[in-house]
Amino acid sequence: MKKIVQYLLMLYFIYEILTLPPSIIANENHVFLRVYEDGVVEVNMTLTSDPFMPSINVYLIGNPTDLLIVDENNTLLTYELKDNNLTIYTLGAKKVIISYFTQSLTYKFEEIWTLNITSPYNLTVIMPPNAIILSLNDVPSSIISKDNVTIFSFREGAVTISYTIPLIRPTHTPPSTSDKKKAKELLFLNSLLLPIISAISVTMLLILLHRKLRSSKILTSLSEEERAIVEALRRRGGKAYQYEIARDVNLPKTTLWRHVRRLSQMGVIELEKHGKQNYLKLKKA
Repeated sequence: MKKIVQYLLMLYFIYEILTLPPSIIANENHVFLRVYEDGVVEVNMTLTSDPFMPSINVYLIGNPTDLLIVDENNTLLTYELKDNNLTIYTLGAKKVIISYFTQSLTYKFEEIWTLNITSPYNLTVIMPPNAIILSLNDVPSSIISKDNVTIFSFREGAVTISYTIPLIRPTHTPPSTSDKKKAKELLFLNSLLLPIISAISVTMLLILLHRKLRSSKILTSLSEEERAIVEALRRRGGKAYQYEIARDVNLPKTTLWRHVRRLSQMGVIELEKHGKQNYLKLKKA
């Protein structure tokens, strides 16, 4: 299973290599390094091979782990490894791709990392994301920045890169256990209260609708004089003394009293006694 994962990682890395600018991958023999944040380095060496030769010998850079070797058709090749000396049985391959991981090319002092490598071929180094370069021992032949990743190209020889990786703090504080508990309790209460609130709202709406219909029905059953009394009360803000309404509607005292008493019985107005005077209040629909 580990070999399969390594194989897939290698294929993905090769795909990334092929998407680099042609100026970087122009040479047939090339070393590609991907440096990870923990100092582990993935090494991929692409080498030309004489298809008429049964094998080639290669000296590996760094101490390899999870070594994997394929030809140009991604066919696995057999090999023998002694120390860092590698013998590959090419079986007619025109190109050999060597992939492995190593931890012997980097070291860390406090917050500063250093990458040391001596390559017999042209070299491409893919730095960790957001790495800050502190120093280089040589001028690279090219520098590319892609998605916060710096990519260096060097001629063959010794390369030393010093860098640091800034600590990226989270943009938000994750909720505590108590906050999660409160959120769950609030969600539970909402699930209980929502049906109750909805039922109350529907009930209130029905009550208001019933009152509206009842009020409309009552108003249509009023006589012309009674409607005039209601309109007079409305003009006075919904309340007035009976003698004030009498002046507005111009009705005899006894006739007005009969209509007022009927309006009170129908629930259209409220009748109150203020001393010896009748005080009329229009009920809200």
